[in-house]
Amino acid sequence: MLGLINKGGRMALKYLTSMPNKQKMILAERALPDLMFAGLETYFNPGDPVEKGLSGLGSFTGGFGGGLALSRLAGKNRSLGTILDMVGSIGGDVVGRAGAEQLIRGYDRLRGGKGQTAYESMGEKQQDQFKEQVQAQLLAELGLLPSSAQQYLVNPNNIG
Repeated sequence: MLGLINKGGRMALKYLTSMPNKQKMILAERALPDLMFAGLETYFNPGDPVEKGLSGLGSFTGGFGGGLALSRLAGKNRSLGTILDMVGSIGGDVVGRAGAEQLIRGYDRLRGGKGQTAYESMGEKQQDQFKEQVQAQLLAELGLLPSSAQQYLVNPNNIG
C-alpha cells in the first residue's frame, strides 16, 4: 500500500514539474481554497489525530477532485471554469466528508468502539449527562434525595 502511495506521489510530482508555469498557477489557484478548508476541518474536528487527518484528507480530496472535475466542463473559458470549480468543490467536499466519516466509523470500530464519529460520541456522553441531571433533579423534587446540604443544619430532635 505504501509503495503504491509512493509511486503515485512520484508520478504526481513528475507531472507537476513538467507543467507550464501558467497551468501551475491555475492549479494552485484552485487548490488553495480546498486546502485551506481542509485545514480548518482538520483543526476543528474533536477527534484524535487519526480522525482529524481522515476528515481533513476527505475534505481536501473531495473538494479538490470535485472542483477539477467540474471545471473541465468550461473548456478554455477561465471565468466559467472558476465558477464551476467553486460549485464542484462544494459538492465534492460534501462527498469527501461523507467518505471520511465512514472511514472514521471503521477506525472507531477497529479501536473497539461503537463505530461512531467524534461528534456522535460527544453527543452520546452529553445525552447521558443530561439524563443523570434530570433524574437527580426529579428525585430531589420528590423528596427522595437530599436536595441540599442545608438538611444537616436542621436539628431533627429540636434539642439545642
